[in-house]
Amino acid sequence: MSGKVTVMFDSTDDFSVARAAWRLHAPLLGRIIVDPTPSVHSTAALAHDVLAALGKPPHRIATEGISSDRQSWRAAAAWILGERIQQLIVLRAHLQSPDRWLKMIELQRVTAIHMVLICHSRSLPPAIEEILATGENQRVTCGLESALEPVADLERHDGWQESGQAAPSELPSLPSSEFTRFRADAYRQLSNDEFSAVDVEYGRGIDAACAWLASHIGYRADTPPTYSIRSVVAPFLLPVDLERSAATLAKMYSDAQLEGLAEGLWCLGRKRPTSDRYPYPWDDEGGLQVFLTDLVADSSSQRHTLARVRGAQAGFLLHGLLLHALPDLSTSGPGVGGPSFTPAMAARIRTRIAHPQRAAALATALFTHANHDSLARILISQLRPDATSLQMPLRDRVVSYAVPAPARGLLRAAQHFAGLRISSESTGNPWQLLGPGTGSLGDLLQEDAAICSVVLPARLDGHSEEPWHCMASCWWVADPLHGPEPNDCASQTLKKPL
Repeated sequence: MSGKVTVMFDSTDDFSVARAAWRLHAPLLGRIIVDPTPSVHSTAALAHDVLAALGKPPHRIATEGISSDRQSWRAAAAWILGERIQQLIVLRAHLQSPDRWLKMIELQRVTAIHMVLICHSRSLPPAIEEILATGENQRVTCGLESALEPVADLERHDGWQESGQAAPSELPSLPSSEFTRFRADAYRQLSNDEFSAVDVEYGRGIDAACAWLASHIGYRADTPPTYSIRSVVAPFLLPVDLERSAATLAKMYSDAQLEGLAEGLWCLGRKRPTSDRYPYPWDDEGGLQVFLTDLVADSSSQRHTLARVRGAQAGFLLHGLLLHALPDLSTSGPGVGGPSFTPAMAARIRTRIAHPQRAAALATALFTHANHDSLARILISQLRPDATSLQMPLRDRVVSYAVPAPARGLLRAAQHFAGLRISSESTGNPWQLLGPGTGSLGDLLQEDAAICSVVLPARLDGHSEEPWHCMASCWWVADPLHGPEPNDCASQTLKKPL
């Protein structure tokens, strides 16, 4: 939907209009209703009303340092963009000052939202008419129904609600075997019911691995030559920047030169395996890390994580790849050492924290298990625009994570808030995504965790091991049993081991 401003006149000040508008308030569906606080005239107070309509706690706005006019409007815009709100309806707009109208029009311009301003009067003061005359894409109507348009069916609020599925059953103690023997040992050691529960998670791992590999650009026969040299450029760049860098090199070298350069110096770009080259490494380390963390993002226990990873290893082998990952559970990182990031956690953060960067910092700490220092060094550019994955500087390397669906709106809001800050401020490090939300020693994280009734996982420090998923390695070792097309590896019912 294209953004616009709609002015609706309710000349009779009919109470049924306001009541009908309130019934439309549904942030989950992308629509919010703002009822400005009476007898308060500052522009900052109106921004606070917008934040309250978004579900943010009004008493935290000042405490978290976003009560000023500039900060509160920036926070309102960031949350609207991050949570993909599409329609904002303002009641009693005819009572608002010209300064407030200017702020509302500016908010609409920044967010491209459809803003409906309901005026319980027959006309507007000349000053406001003049403000409206300078805008674009505006219209005037007299009926609430005609003022609204259907909200588009987008994946706005990914993960806001629980899936509705039954909670997964608890798993028994699992064998410590390598993946080649894991399923057979589980079958021998467990009862039929216990094995069936384990096999569900194991099968999820196989299916996820096959689906990911079948769609991976490095595995397909139609891989463009520029893909093979993407790792030559800085690994922390966004995918679009990697493609631009690759395109630049493609103008300088022929396809044969690019492939020779990548294979000779970096062992990259060998799209289809041949037996005389085995073994050689899988070249998408960052993508592998995102796959593994996405695989266990909603894992309900360490045992579920282990079963899924063992299944994924079996799936990789079906594609000719030997994946070494999670040798045991005595490690740290997503899926082990703490609960998964759930919609319930996201809901508590969303409704108890008003500052976008503080909310996103807490969510990121929970799903990455990283400490405040690592979180503070994440740059805006290291979060994908769709917030599906994140890169994090960790000591001497960059580690990639999948962002769980319930956390994406929180991180998008932080990215927009930080981006709006860059355009108007130069203090501190404006390129930080989460730095202002962690505190100098992680004190803000601890405070916000207590407010949201969540427990921070055991975090990494300078002497602990790296998270398990960034220690994973993957090598081509054989010809694939499954083909490169998605329909070549359709899910099959697993047979009982012998």
